[in-house]
Amino acid sequence: MKELLIPLASIPLLIVEDFRQLTPIEYNTLINLEEKLSGGGGNNYVSINRQILEMQEFKDLKSSFQEALAHYVYDILKIKNQFAITDSWSTRNPKNTFHAEHSHGNSIFSGVFYVDVTSGDLELLFEPAFSKNFQFEYTIDEYNLLNSKSWLLGLKPNMLVIFPSWVSHRVSNNESSADRRIIGFNSFTFGNFGSDITVDNLTINLT
Repeated sequence: MKELLIPLASIPLLIVEDFRQLTPIEYNTLINLEEKLSGGGGNNYVSINRQILEMQEFKDLKSSFQEALAHYVYDILKIKNQFAITDSWSTRNPKNTFHAEHSHGNSIFSGVFYVDVTSGDLELLFEPAFSKNFQFEYTIDEYNLLNSKSWLLGLKPNMLVIFPSWVSHRVSNNESSADRRIIGFNSFTFGNFGSDITVDNLTINLT
């Protein structure tokens, strides 16, 4: 007997450890960004500037993120359409603060770069594909990628994570006395889509 299990409807989560280190100029710019208390809960702080990667000091960093996004889109998902980073920000979690559950609107793929992290886990929350239309609270014998409702990812400094923006996620409490700092970005696609044959032509320009 031959058996084959195919995990349809998977969520593409890209994790790049040791992505790169910030240069002294980049790090100094990051820690001196003007901040405000985030309104999303958790008592963490977010940069007032929501386009930090447009700053001259982050020019090379943006290029690195754009290359990683292109690798995710073209090489992994095999999508030929172009994607661009549309907004970017930083957040800071002092001790005993956390990042509340949220997703990213007006974005297709999002990325998070963990600059400083000594405490905390990223948890992604989703509905198992096999139970979307009729949800029982099943008794699970052993959790795996097929039956789980969430996935916990241990964080490391200089780790980059890219995922679909609709996936809800949160980061646990920072138990360390050192601030946890991240740089986040959203992306969107642009160009020409569809065809005359399927009568669904669409052109999107990002300006």
